[in-house]
Amino acid sequence: TGNCDFSGKNFQIPEKYTIYIVKNSHLTINNGLPGNCKVYLSEGSTLTVNNTISNGNVSYYSKGGSIEAKNGMVINGENELFMEGGSLKVGGQLFQLEPANCYLHNTAVEISGKLDVNHGWDNALQASIPALYYQEGGSFKATGHELVCNSGTFYIDVNSSFSSIEANGTGIIVNNAGTMTSASTIRVTNNNSVLINNGNLTGAYLGTEGSAHFQNNGNAT
Repeated sequence: TGNCDFSGKNFQIPEKYTIYIVKNSHLTINNGLPGNCKVYLSEGSTLTVNNTISNGNVSYYSKGGSIEAKNGMVINGENELFMEGGSLKVGGQLFQLEPANCYLHNTAVEISGKLDVNHGWDNALQASIPALYYQEGGSFKATGHELVCNSGTFYIDVNSSFSSIEANGTGIIVNNAGTMTSASTIRVTNNNSVLINNGNLTGAYLGTEGSAHFQNNGNAT
């Protein structure tokens, strides 16, 4: 509870612990949390990570809270980021889901680096597992970096813009509404990658390769 600032200090908990950040409280830590932890954020609460959230085996659940990772964020394994309202801000060079699921509902999103919706490996199943980025409502702002969807799914229904857009492997990109803009290339490359546009799509170049598909149900320029 309250303002708990561990900047410049150690914040150590064991694996598999759960952290609750209660209403209007603020927890600031230098680095990410140990594996298999869970973090719950209540309305008006904030989690700030001064460096990179690189240990991705953590799940985050937020109802009206805010998460800021100042130098990048990686979530992987069988984990997820679920936010209802509030805001997500990822600085640094990378926001990666490998292969975690990210569900954002009416959330304000700001990403400064590459958005990488990737795949991971399930040792038990001996199979590749796709990641998911799903945003419905809210807002999306990316400051000049690329979207790469490699064997995962990226779904969005608000305006979005990138320096470049690429689906490859079995990646699926769905612009369900709003305007999706690339400052340069839009590429759908090989295997079963798919780009579906139900809104407005704008770019300087559109290319499909191999068995990739582009389905336009809206307006593409």
